[in-house]
Amino acid sequence: MFSGIIANTSSVLKISEKRKIKIVAIKKPRSFRAKPGESISVNGVCSTVVNTLRDSLVFEYMPETLRKTNVKEWSIGTAVNLERSLTLNSLIGGHLLAGHIDVAGKILQIQREGNSKTFHVNFPREFRRYLIPKGSVAIEGVSLTVVDVSAKSFAVSLIPYTLLHTNLRGKKIGDSVNIEFDLFSKYAESILKHRTIR
Repeated sequence: MFSGIIANTSSVLKISEKRKIKIVAIKKPRSFRAKPGESISVNGVCSTVVNTLRDSLVFEYMPETLRKTNVKEWSIGTAVNLERSLTLNSLIGGHLLAGHIDVAGKILQIQREGNSKTFHVNFPREFRRYLIPKGSVAIEGVSLTVVDVSAKSFAVSLIPYTLLHTNLRGKKIGDSVNIEFDLFSKYAESILKHRTIR
């Protein structure tokens, strides 16, 4: 589990492929501690560290992940957000995230308001039920508050701190972003859908 509070940003150093598995080496931030087998959120994707090198962390991504996320679009130099897994005594500054991306959406519009920005992001219609104004959503692993919702897009506002400390500062109109919708809304939907009437 993660909270959507980004610890570090980094970049892709190397990419290779083996039997439809995408192998990605990401530059290890100076103070970032991780070991093989540990789960790290990389742009919101729950990713297992398969190897640690002197200057990088190595991850592997299976075809299902490549289909549902923007990992397939990463190249050398791509900026990524990193967050380590929560512990039982972690401060949850954002909201609970599983690191399981629902869909990759695209940035439709970026509005600048002073030092802040508002992103308008599109998404498939079937996910509309998981969004409410002032509710939570994660973009690229960043916990954000929904400002507005329409049939096919939603808006989030980014404060200067978020822009400075995440890869969202470099995003442009047309860029693909990983979206994870609110976990509790999906659990509630499942419970209501499968409850039995006695």
